[in-house]
Amino acid sequence: MTLHPPSRLARIGWIGLFTGIYFIIGKFGLMLAYAHPSASAVWPGTGLSLAALLLAGYWLWPGIFVGAFFVNLTTAGNLATSLGIATGNTLEGLVGAWLVNEFANGRNAFDSPRHIVKFLVLAGLVGTMVSATVGVTSLTLGGFARWSDAPSLWLTWWWGDAVGALVMGPLLLLWSQDLRVRWSRRQLLEAVLLLAALFLVGQVVFGGLAPGINNQPLEFLAIPILVWAGFRFGLRETATVIFLLSCMAVWGTVHGFGPFVRESPDASLLVLQAFMGVMGLMALTLAAVVAQQKRSEEARLQLLTRERQARAEAEAKQQRIVTLLESMTEMFVALDHEWRISYLNRSVEGLLKKMGRTRDGLVGKNLWELFPGLLDSTFYQECHRAMAERMAVKFEQCWPPMDAWFEVRIYPSEKGLSIYAQDITEQKAQTTQLEYRAMHDPLTRLPNRRLFYDRFQQALLAGEREAKPVSLLMVDLNHFKEINDTFGHQGGDLLLREAGLRLQSTLRDSDTAARLGGDEFAIVLSNTDAEGAGTAARKVLGALETPIQLEKQSVTIGASIGIALYPDHGNEISTLLRRADHAMYAAKRERCGYLVYFPGLTRLPSGQLTVDDTPRTEKKPDQ
Repeated sequence: MTLHPPSRLARIGWIGLFTGIYFIIGKFGLMLAYAHPSASAVWPGTGLSLAALLLAGYWLWPGIFVGAFFVNLTTAGNLATSLGIATGNTLEGLVGAWLVNEFANGRNAFDSPRHIVKFLVLAGLVGTMVSATVGVTSLTLGGFARWSDAPSLWLTWWWGDAVGALVMGPLLLLWSQDLRVRWSRRQLLEAVLLLAALFLVGQVVFGGLAPGINNQPLEFLAIPILVWAGFRFGLRETATVIFLLSCMAVWGTVHGFGPFVRESPDASLLVLQAFMGVMGLMALTLAAVVAQQKRSEEARLQLLTRERQARAEAEAKQQRIVTLLESMTEMFVALDHEWRISYLNRSVEGLLKKMGRTRDGLVGKNLWELFPGLLDSTFYQECHRAMAERMAVKFEQCWPPMDAWFEVRIYPSEKGLSIYAQDITEQKAQTTQLEYRAMHDPLTRLPNRRLFYDRFQQALLAGEREAKPVSLLMVDLNHFKEINDTFGHQGGDLLLREAGLRLQSTLRDSDTAARLGGDEFAIVLSNTDAEGAGTAARKVLGALETPIQLEKQSVTIGASIGIALYPDHGNEISTLLRRADHAMYAAKRERCGYLVYFPGLTRLPSGQLTVDDTPRTEKKPDQ
């Protein structure tokens, strides 16, 4: 509980209330002033003012000043001495509160044994010197005390204030932090027993309950009560036991009971206060140590609980991940930084079975030692790249032993690599088939016009780079329309398929035969001059002149071939195609089998040929 008045009027109200409380407490303290009417060995006002300033703030100091002034003015002395004593009491509270705030953790000074000791030294021993010094000096200067009595008065004043700070201050500060009592039924019963034991010990030691042992040194009986409170209850309860024991001890000592009774009441109270100061410090320190250990134990238990929860959550998360990985159709393999397998899922088993392995016993083994065939693969290179560059990679990998394709994704992490692989052999085959269909004639299985243009362009680029000739043969089947009309489209298709096979059989692997449409074919011959092109043309003609069986009839077909040469007849595909086409129609018209293009050879729209006077070279078979 901390006081924060919202306005100046409220502050005045609080100061007035505190002045009244301080006045009552002060009058009670001076009732036990035996050495001098203004110097008491029991002064709870110090603890009250210290707690008030620590809780509310320094603005409450006028309440101390006014209360102390009227306490002393109505007891002994005059206006001047009362003002001096009030000033000392006020400075005592301000200095003590400032020292505790700066060096002993303020209002939370009782959270640790170290701060409790600082509180006793700074507020109880150092701060109280101000009030004792100013107060005794005011009395002696005012003629209300002899200078020869000043040392004993100073000691009584100082020690009474110090013990008041230690007994009253902790009680108010600790209860102000939390007024609620959270005891179980068992703790409530134990608290009742503790209070009963405290009352019994107080009466025996300080109350004259046992006349036969009155004034015997039995003060040690209070130690178990204080230890009990410190171990079993908190600081707040321990401070309460100290306060109650102090009240009983002061009452008994004043009435002549207990081990601290001396020749004078003042001497008796000084010895009693010394005992209560030591016992209070011991009990509060013990309670603080126990409380600190309890907090540490609670923190340790909370940490253990959080660790167990975190471990359980991590295990549950790991189990969910494992369940997810096990249910995946994709293959998954986890590798550490030493290339050891840390996990592989169920989908990998299918691949391992095809290799004659199982996943049992693979975890912890080096991947490259288990599968040395991977050392020269793209997979090996990409794994090392992902590990070294800490980047995700994706690629496709063919696995020759299984004739299978896989799409592989690799993700690096702090633990190593996470590798996902999916069998895409079927998709790859479908893609390859679609690509094949897009590039090949469905009837003859030869390259279509699109693929022909691509390969022709590549051949021309290679010829230009290597300074080698390239030959283009345009092939047109003879009498195809008559055969197609006679045997129907089925017979025509059979004829075209057979023609394609025969064309392909006459060529080298580096050559390309393509169907451009209808009964028209084209052949690209790399690194082939005019002589080589003529040889190839004769082979093609010979292959096509072999009879073909259609509906149990032997059919003989021929062909007309036009030849254009790179770079002699052009450097572009369109030019070479046009000139080979001209030569092919010339060969068909002249029925010469094949014809090499020559300058001046053109094709009229009617299909007739015109030849200019430019010198030319023409090759015809059998001529």
